[in-house]
Amino acid sequence: MRLYPWAVALLVVAMLAAGVQAFVLTRELRAHADRLALYETIDGRVTVTRDTWVKLLTGGLFAGDRVTLEDVAQLKAHAARLERRLLWANLGLLAASAAFVVLPWWWRPRSRAVVQHLVVVSWGTLALGLWAPMLTLSVHYTAPLVGRVMLESTTKGLLESVWLFLTQAQWPVGVIILVFSVIVPAAKLGLLQWLLVRARLDGSLASWLSNVGKFSMLDVLVAALTVSLFAYGSSANTDARAGVGLFYFAGYCLASLLASVMLERQQRLEASARLR
Repeated sequence: MRLYPWAVALLVVAMLAAGVQAFVLTRELRAHADRLALYETIDGRVTVTRDTWVKLLTGGLFAGDRVTLEDVAQLKAHAARLERRLLWANLGLLAASAAFVVLPWWWRPRSRAVVQHLVVVSWGTLALGLWAPMLTLSVHYTAPLVGRVMLESTTKGLLESVWLFLTQAQWPVGVIILVFSVIVPAAKLGLLQWLLVRARLDGSLASWLSNVGKFSMLDVLVAALTVSLFAYGSSANTDARAGVGLFYFAGYCLASLLASVMLERQQRLEASARLR
């Protein structure tokens, strides 16, 4: 039993380290993606090609700090390395979170610690799911001489999308997304945490949370993103990719649903123990 606090602390540190690493790598990768998208435009391709010839013909005398094809290749290689590092950071976070959830089942299978660990993981995955990119949409055009060029490319997370809707004419859509994807999940986790710190669990409230969790917004979110992916990905001139934010948000939905179910089970265990 004395090893339990140390194991908890170790796994919390591991989750924080992996989460921060994923945060930093995602931000750096988005910056590289924006630079590559700029190169894929007609102006970017023409500029890079022209400056490459200037550098070759003058031996670099008038090249200065211009971007060349070699620089673009290095940028793509670095972006690929960042993607591999991000994959390992996400896998590390997944492994640490899974071990953190399983830990109380091993040491204290009938305690509230099981639910508490699920709530902690839910908070973390919700934060990452709201911030991380959720969908990337790009529009291409194939020019006769230049090849495929980028007309538009955008990568948005859930919070970015909410802010975009709220500051434009579609503010009602932003309010709906804000309520059901940000405020309601945060309120649900806050209520779960409040129930856990109470001396006696409220059976009716725990049962209500369990039933509400079964009708989470995960299905609506996945359906909307699936429609977007098919709508934009069905054309030869458009690409659509789901971002890591979608998987983090899905992880929050699953973890919070399991926490609600386990809380109701814990309430029944405590109620039966009081009757003995």
